[in-house]
Amino acid sequence: MRYALLIEYNGKLFSGWQVQPSKRTVQGEIERALKIIFKRDIRILGAGRTDAGVHATGQVATFDVEEDCPPKKILSSLNGILAKDVSIVSISRVGDDFHPRFSAKTKIYEYRLLTRYSRPSLFADTVWHYRYPLDFKKIEEGIGFFNKLRDFSAFKAADNECKGDIREIELSHIEVEPSLYVFIFKGRAFYKNMIRIIMGTLLRLGRGDIGMKELLEIAKSGDRKRAFETAPACGLILRKVIYDPDIKWEI
Repeated sequence: MRYALLIEYNGKLFSGWQVQPSKRTVQGEIERALKIIFKRDIRILGAGRTDAGVHATGQVATFDVEEDCPPKKILSSLNGILAKDVSIVSISRVGDDFHPRFSAKTKIYEYRLLTRYSRPSLFADTVWHYRYPLDFKKIEEGIGFFNKLRDFSAFKAADNECKGDIREIELSHIEVEPSLYVFIFKGRAFYKNMIRIIMGTLLRLGRGDIGMKELLEIAKSGDRKRAFETAPACGLILRKVIYDPDIKWEI
């Protein structure tokens, strides 16, 4: 029997999603809780490997067990064991051919940016506090550029392990409240650190450190060293993974 989990977590105190020796990870914590419930080791598979400090409201993972257990009982048991910074939001039985990563059609990430001068308190763990003045007309030009770009070689981590040379994304932004902006990234797959490197470079455009000509040259170079800093992990959230047909959550 295969179960899918909808998972929310604050990534601040995690070393990322994937299990790592002697480090606290989201996958590791959920597998530890499942072992307590089912009395044996159970491996879970996730839709994406978020990095250290990255958050999620829509991570999807699956696990297999021989027992046909009531989903509500599994959800309640997991949340009773897990720490407060990770929660199982929903659960459902899914077919044996469902894979959280390979069955995904689109992943939606959000990057949250706070541009006011004073430091945040309420949203401190989930925004990049950016004090520099920004020209959002230039940022909108940059967004249009990235929406047309297909080769993101200059905007991926040097140790990127993701396969494939082409990526297509849909990028937009909204101001959800004064000084708080949300940049929405939609795509089937992303390179390691790709969103955060785009954000670091895009804000340099907004600051006037580079123009559109320089942005084009960076992209054409395919050289990570030509792009700018990787934005902090704290602002990035895996918001949703879309499937077709979508998962019908039982709880």
